[in-house]
Parts: sequence; structure tokens; C-alpha cells
Amino acid sequence: MTARVSVLGRDINLRWWYLRLRYQLSSRVQSRTVDSVTAKFVPTTFHEYRRINTLTEERDVVADILSELRPDDIFYDVGANIGTHSCFAGQVAAETHSFEPHPETARSLQTNLRQNGGTFEVHQVALSNSNGTAKLGLPEGDNEELGVGTFTLLDSSDHAETWEVELAVGDEYVESSGIAPPTVTKIDVEGAELDVIEGFTQALSEARVIYCEVHLESVPLEAVTSRFDELGFDSSELFRRDGTVFVKATKT
Repeated sequence: MTARVSVLGRDINLRWWYLRLRYQLSSRVQSRTVDSVTAKFVPTTFHEYRRINTLTEERDVVADILSELRPDDIFYDVGANIGTHSCFAGQVAAETHSFEPHPETARSLQTNLRQNGGTFEVHQVALSNSNGTAKLGLPEGDNEELGVGTFTLLDSSDHAETWEVELAVGDEYVESSGIAPPTVTKIDVEGAELDVIEGFTQALSEARVIYCEVHLESVPLEAVTSRFDELGFDSSELFRRDGTVFVKATKT
């Protein structure tokens, strides 16, 4: 068993270095295709390149979103990061609203969305169940991803940089901004799922489909699916990965 783990470790290390070499030799604009929809990205760091190259292992989720989207849909990407979902969805939906509170990542998101056209808006705000400000940082062990990684409003590493970001109640933000409520939504907020849903119930109740990545260390899966049940959705599990479950909730 020890030898096998060692071999697997070397395999992973070789893949990482191979991807690093590809990044060094790659052109500025990267293209990725999912179900005949091609999205373009402009990575500014290796970590962005890696995220684009792997689609964070969520190609099937992107494909499912594309299969559900209609030309008249309003797509919300809550926790958009650099836009691996928004850039695909924005080419099908009528409007795309991407929520990303981290300033550097929001700039990369804006750049990537511009490469793909469509009608979009980047909102540099963290949707939640209260208004104000909060500290956004990196989870313990994620220091390598600084600037482009898995940011959280929960406990972050004591050694990681933090940023003060705006918090907004989702329903109030939609109303005050004058934007159309979503018909299809993706939520990936690193453990703050219930806070987003609690502050966003009115807008979400009008949606047709909701995709939500549930981080099991912070949120019980049943707590999320039961809230979707209360809002009139039927929840199913798309896939599991490293302590997370991607849920698809469809209006009944």
C-alpha cells in the first residue's frame, strides 16, 4: 500500500509540473469547449491557468447548466471566482450577473467575461443574510491560491492575507440594484451557503433551477436541501468531490 501511495504521489507531482510547463509555453488567451460552447479566458497566474484547464473538475456541472439554460434566462453566478461557469453560461443566457467580492479575482472575472461577449455585469459584493462588511480570507492550507483560490468568509488561515468586502442581503441587493431576478443560479460560497440562501429566498423562489456546491465541513447537506424543499424545489445530487456535494434543485 505504501508503494502505491508513493507512485500516485509521483504521478500527481508529474502532472502538476507538466501543467506548469504548458502554462509557460501557452498563448495569452485560452479556449475551453463544453458541449459545443467555447469560452475564452486570459489567465494571469499559473493558478488561474490550472483552474481554467481543469474547470475545477466541474465540467459536468458546466455541461448541465448549459443544458438547462434558455436564450431568455437570467443567470446568477454567486461566488463566480474568475468565471469558469459565467463565461460559458453568458453565451447562452440573456443576462449574466456574476458575484465575486475579492477585488483581484473580480478584475480577472471582468476580463474573462469581456472575451466572450454577451450581456453581463460583475458585482463585487458577497451575498449573505446581513448587510455590512466582513473579512474575506483563505481557508487553512490554501495559501498557494492567494488571489485566485477558494476564498471564504469563515475561519481563514492565521497567516493568509484578508480583505474587507461588502456584504449584502441578496433580495435587498437585487431590488436596490434594479436587476432582474435569476431564472438559473449557481452558488459556490465555500461554506456560507445557508447565509446566501437565507438572504436570497424571494429571488431564489422565482428561479427555475439552482445549482449549489455544499461544503460538508461547514454545512449539513440536509440543511440546504430542506431549504430548497421549502422554496418549492426538488433536489438531486450531481456529484461528490473532496468533502463537497454539488446539488441541483429544480422547481416542481
